[in-house]
Amino acid sequence: MKTLLSCLLLAVVSLSVQAGGVGPDSSWAQLYQNTMYQPQMPTIVFHARSQQSIGSKLVFKRASNVSYFTTDDGKEWLYGGETSLCTRYAVVAATDDDRVCVATELVPLVTPVKHQARFCTFRSDDDCQRYAERTVEYPLGIQVPIMRRMSESDSFTPVRVAFSKSLKIAECSDCAAKLESYIAEVM
Repeated sequence: MKTLLSCLLLAVVSLSVQAGGVGPDSSWAQLYQNTMYQPQMPTIVFHARSQQSIGSKLVFKRASNVSYFTTDDGKEWLYGGETSLCTRYAVVAATDDDRVCVATELVPLVTPVKHQARFCTFRSDDDCQRYAERTVEYPLGIQVPIMRRMSESDSFTPVRVAFSKSLKIAECSDCAAKLESYIAEVM
């Protein structure tokens, strides 16, 4: 009986030590590093396109890794850094699956805070047959639920919200200048 009680006490103490100090004031890095907690961080979708209309890709960024800026006309934009796009391929075998990227271009990840998104609703023969549009507006401030699990083998479930942490997307003072210099560079 004493052994069982000692084991239970040790388990409770180790959980409290492992979770110690975790709360709404913890940094995002601390929360992501702690195996017992998981932020339900929203993602922001960026459609990166080459200026040469050769390559494009979707890039998903955590909202905590994005900033925003306002242009002179008052429009708000989200900025997610830069990504590399392939602009030229070489085929190394008889099929398109064996192609290799031989030239890349760095493009900024930007999207308006509020915009019309177009997405495929029906595909046939590897091609989109029907599209739908909807207005997307990313909030600049949100409450992020932080999930908690009871053990490392347990899963994160929506009923186990430990607390919420406020996220305010930071304003980037030089993002507009970066974007303008990029546009001037490619034109």
